[in-house]
Amino acid sequence: MLDVVTHSGFRQGLHHCRAVVAAQFRSLRRLARFWVFAFLGIAVIAAAYVYYSYIQNRMPDLDATILPRFATPYFASYILWFFMTAVVFVSFDARGQDERERIGEALDSRPFSNLVLLGGRLFATVAAILVVLCAALLLIQISATVGGAMGWAGHPLEPVMAVMLLLVDSIPALTLWGAIVAFLAVVVPNRLVVAVTALALLVAHMWCYAFVPVYLLPAVSLHYIHDNWASDLAPRLPDALTVLHRASMLLLAAGFLAWAAASYPRADGGSRRRRWLAGTVFAVLGAVCIVAVVLRCVDQFQARRTWLAAHEAVAGQAIPLLRHVAGDVDIDPGRELRLDLELLIECPSQQDLDVLLFSLNPGLRVAAVWLNDRETPFRHESGLLTVEPTMPLSSGSPASLKLSAGGIPDPDFAYLDSAVDWRAEVARNQILWLGTAAGIFERRYVALMPGLRWLPAPGPNLTGASQGHFPTIDLTVDVPDGWLVAGPGRRVANADGLFRFRPPAPVSQVALLAARFERRMIELEDVEFEVLLHPGHLKNLRVLADIVEPLRSRLASLVNEPAHLGIAYPYDGFSVVEVPAHLQAYGGGWRLDTVLELPGMLLLKEPGFPYVNFARFGDRGTPEMLAMMVELGLSMDENSSHVLRGVARNLVSFQTSASGPGALALDHVCQKLGQALLANPSLVLPIDGSFTAHVRDIEAGFGVTVTGMAETLLAPVSPDWNGFRYSLDYSDPLVWQRVIGASLTGMDMERDPRRAMEAHTLRGDAAANVILDSLGHERTAMLLATLRHRHTGAAYDADDFAAALAEVGADPDLLLGDWLNDAALPGFIASPAQTVRVADDDGAPRYETRVSVRNDEPVAGLIRVTPRFTGRSTEPIRIPGNTSVDIGVVTERPPIRLWVEPYLSRNRMRVPVALDDGIDEENPLDREPFVGVEPSSWMPERLRGIVIDDLDGGFTVETRGDPANLKSWHAADAGPNQRQLDQGLPTYTRTPGEWSRTTLGSSWGKYRHTVAGAVAGDGSQVAVFAAELPRPGRWQLGYHLPNPAPDIQGVPWAYGSLGSYGMTLVADGKRTPIAFDGAAAEPGWNKVGEFEFSSTTVRLEVSSRTDGEMVIADAIRWAPLD
Repeated sequence: MLDVVTHSGFRQGLHHCRAVVAAQFRSLRRLARFWVFAFLGIAVIAAAYVYYSYIQNRMPDLDATILPRFATPYFASYILWFFMTAVVFVSFDARGQDERERIGEALDSRPFSNLVLLGGRLFATVAAILVVLCAALLLIQISATVGGAMGWAGHPLEPVMAVMLLLVDSIPALTLWGAIVAFLAVVVPNRLVVAVTALALLVAHMWCYAFVPVYLLPAVSLHYIHDNWASDLAPRLPDALTVLHRASMLLLAAGFLAWAAASYPRADGGSRRRRWLAGTVFAVLGAVCIVAVVLRCVDQFQARRTWLAAHEAVAGQAIPLLRHVAGDVDIDPGRELRLDLELLIECPSQQDLDVLLFSLNPGLRVAAVWLNDRETPFRHESGLLTVEPTMPLSSGSPASLKLSAGGIPDPDFAYLDSAVDWRAEVARNQILWLGTAAGIFERRYVALMPGLRWLPAPGPNLTGASQGHFPTIDLTVDVPDGWLVAGPGRRVANADGLFRFRPPAPVSQVALLAARFERRMIELEDVEFEVLLHPGHLKNLRVLADIVEPLRSRLASLVNEPAHLGIAYPYDGFSVVEVPAHLQAYGGGWRLDTVLELPGMLLLKEPGFPYVNFARFGDRGTPEMLAMMVELGLSMDENSSHVLRGVARNLVSFQTSASGPGALALDHVCQKLGQALLANPSLVLPIDGSFTAHVRDIEAGFGVTVTGMAETLLAPVSPDWNGFRYSLDYSDPLVWQRVIGASLTGMDMERDPRRAMEAHTLRGDAAANVILDSLGHERTAMLLATLRHRHTGAAYDADDFAAALAEVGADPDLLLGDWLNDAALPGFIASPAQTVRVADDDGAPRYETRVSVRNDEPVAGLIRVTPRFTGRSTEPIRIPGNTSVDIGVVTERPPIRLWVEPYLSRNRMRVPVALDDGIDEENPLDREPFVGVEPSSWMPERLRGIVIDDLDGGFTVETRGDPANLKSWHAADAGPNQRQLDQGLPTYTRTPGEWSRTTLGSSWGKYRHTVAGAVAGDGSQVAVFAAELPRPGRWQLGYHLPNPAPDIQGVPWAYGSLGSYGMTLVADGKRTPIAFDGAAAEPGWNKVGEFEFSSTTVRLEVSSRTDGEMVIADAIRWAPLD
């Protein structure tokens, strides 16, 4: 502005600026490119909003939604990049546009400076694009508000985030980018080079954003929120690093603008050297600010490593036992947390302590410590509180430790040993959807999570370091007037803003959640159930008003049934609390377990329950049906908040925990058994006993959200088509490799923790299912009650678990064997079943079904036999290794289907049993039916010849021609491909001509019944069956096809229609085409032809080229004819 003052004075300079801005606005109105981008920008933003609102409206899952109201930060960078692209196309030839419109000479003759000219144009361009962006946001807000009043699915965008997107993100980003483009347009004479260079720089920024770790995003990202979520409960505001970064962007913009003015060919009488110097000063200041942001980010990241090293260094040190925590907690939101606490501790048996070690958040300052009412020296460094008593505490002796502390807990201190640190991941990692704030201490919301170590915890801040400590608590919590606070058990109000928590049972961890909540409460059997929600998130409570009685009945069952079974809910209150979307949902260690299920509390993310469209189920039946849909929404398997799992943990896991070898498996089994006891018999749901954030530790392809949306809308065919209609096995093959290769105690949980956790869960689930099916509900409850009553406030081990099993009448060795240490798995083969009618029982028909089952592996295993729709499953049947048995079941009518269901085996899934068709109804056998198990000599039939299955080593898939022909048209495959591979073949593909593998019950196989298939393609991939025959001569080739019409209710076909096959036989040094009509083939073995060979090496090649919908490669058989 020095030039403005020098030439025309400040007022005249403003007049010139207004004139340039007005002229640029007129120019933009006449520019077709501007209107194209304006229309596209509004259309794309509106389409994305409508699309994801619709998706969210159709999903009952509380974790898997992308609700635009809160998830707009995820799209903000795309929005800004789009409008930055618009800046390029609007501004890259500004000078040429002036000359084409014959105003270049007029501009050159005007008295204003180049800085005014370029600055005014930049201001007008940025303002015009901001008007478009503002119009798009206003359109969404108005439409969503009006539509919401009319019952539509959409919700307005979170307002604080929307305003910050305009003011804090868009203005600096567009200003800097406009200045860069203006500079390029001045110094580069070729307009095409200007555009290409600018777009290349934009792509470089996109690449940088996509690949830098999240902890560096404050120095790179254009949006101030880096973890995808906005919030109503705790609105996200820019922090100091964001302000510094935006200041750096504006300084850089000033520098580029000054350089552009100095380089502009028009002579305005100003000093070019002075402008170059000023621009350099601004640019250097901007660069210094960015470097400062980077250094601060690195410093914060390194601080966690320093803390972790300090805590790992004392990991083996003896720690006191924590018996009781009492005191005052004063919460001044956003300002200070003040603690005055008394901890009753005890020295472990047979050990003296000369140092008392605790972990306490480094954001809190400890004022003083008293041990047994004597002020005691202490050190509080790196989050380690070390108390040094004057005399060592003797073994088993109790002591009182008092301390006073205050400050704001540092959220970076939580979960130091996390196997996946979101800070070190890239912005494309899906784990960010689970939140990044380990705790919240803001003016409108406080979440003091246990992982923050806001209360002193014995030992270092490492996962499991304080496990086995179950203190009782008595805390008085002071919050601002009008606030409510949730904690363990029932909240007792002493005064407005003053509450007391004194649950009747020990707690394993303590959390406090405070805000201006709206509360709804119901009391059942002396247990107070409450829901605490944001005042603006009550819609679903109003929708559910008609189902109060079914919900009351279900809650009563959750209290009464465990109490009747001897494992009563231990607390006097249970709070369901709404938490901000960006609160981190998982903890540390390799397990990454949920932290939203706490003693006496279940935490629900705000984009979940408050916004799930339960109303769409209202017209589907009775209030009971709607109540079940609500429970379904709270019980989806991948939810980090699972209502039954949360209640089950309160019954056992929060009262006692396992220790020693197999501790994780023991805890998992007890938790799943608790869930099974609480399960709603009206809901057929898998009882998921675990959660791990590893399932979200996946890097999405860059831009996959936008391109995936576009492809879903524009795809000409069903996006789910891969040739197969269904699969009986949905588990990850790599998980099964871990299951087969290691026992529960021998599994390496730190190598590929995601699959290790899933493998661990598979083995643990099998043990839990055996116990539940063998003992039944009542004795299973007795087992859990025995563990809890004997070990409340302490830990139990594998021997204690076995003793509890024996006490309820089960033989642990016969029931489970050495389930913690055995790695080998059984494998089962079933014969066709025979069903006969036997003598009626008092007029009731009886049908005996007998099946032979062989365990063809050396290790014993457990199965049950289930006649579907005609009877109940058998109790678990133990079959020793390399042994066959006959199993008989009796039903009131012939079974429609029969399954042999291994609890855990190499089969990986239940085994379908073939049923005979002819039953003599007129002449029942006059004898009692065979029910039970008896030894058998049955052996599976061995086929004559050589059989090559798709899982055998002789089966491979080869790529011919250009591999690019197989490139998927689905953009979601970009980036790190997370497809599951089953022995080299993907379990799912959408690429025509690419072979995949699935499981079908009628396909060939010993234990696993898998089949390879490919949607009709161009033959770029070929399935090969290679065999080494025992001798030359004449051989017959058979080709196996699974049944295309599976006996599954609601499934009309198993795979796409077959046509003519492109088969080639390679033998004796020549290639022979073979005709095979898949449409005319029958399920099972089909004769392909007879061949004579002079050598023993043969190959059958099956091309993916066909005139049918797909090609199937299941198994082939070479049968000798000589």
